[in-house]
Amino acid sequence: MMNKESKILETRPHPASFLWSYLLWIYLFIVSIVTYLDPSVYSPLCGRISFVSCSHIAFASWIVLVIVPFLVKAYKDVSIGYLLLGILIIAFGPILQVLGYGGWEYSYIAGIVLGLIGVAAIEAHRRAHHYTITDRRVIIEYNSFYKKRRRDLVYERVQEFIVEKPLLGRIFNFGHIFPITASGIGTGSDAITVGGGVDAKGVIGGVASTRTVEMPRAKSFYILYGIPDPESVYDKLVNLQSMSQSAPYLRELVTDMKKLVEDKEK
Repeated sequence: MMNKESKILETRPHPASFLWSYLLWIYLFIVSIVTYLDPSVYSPLCGRISFVSCSHIAFASWIVLVIVPFLVKAYKDVSIGYLLLGILIIAFGPILQVLGYGGWEYSYIAGIVLGLIGVAAIEAHRRAHHYTITDRRVIIEYNSFYKKRRRDLVYERVQEFIVEKPLLGRIFNFGHIFPITASGIGTGSDAITVGGGVDAKGVIGGVASTRTVEMPRAKSFYILYGIPDPESVYDKLVNLQSMSQSAPYLRELVTDMKKLVEDKEK
């Protein structure tokens, strides 16, 4: 903390702000352990495809059940990482089978183990976030066993704060606060493209137009992500920002008054 700096609030993301991530790994664990312990759960499908064994049908059904949520997560987060991870979990058993070390049931085991690890990792990821609000700045910290990052936002450099509560946030009372700076940190772009084409005498031409809209969006390290009671925190931040904006004028006024007193004494 800086000299004469007062701490106003400390917080971190609400557990429900990562609910979908928790559910993804819990789902993987449940689907994998059920399939591993009782592959016959898919037996109603066996009679429909007579030339394929029930174990193959169970594995194919498990693949569909696993890859779909990972695909949705990858699309939602605009990241291919989750999709690649889902594919790796599925391919783990067949790869070992090709190498002569086991069968595809090892994919089920990988799903069980990674399901448990994933829940623990998400909780560690949530706890790694730490937000401190003082009378001079907002301190955003991320401290994990493999990465440590810190970002300080002085109120004078923040143009505005935007508060957003998702559907789950309305239920569990958490939300995100986006500090928007002049550099554009805290925002993202949504682009809409409209295109058209014509075909005349074998010649094809086209026209496209793109409209971009700036939206409040950023990774959890750049914002106050999923914090409890966001409206109350937002009010504190706006008041502190207002006080910081008036502070330079007050300092200038005090300086001028001191100068007038000194001139009068002389």
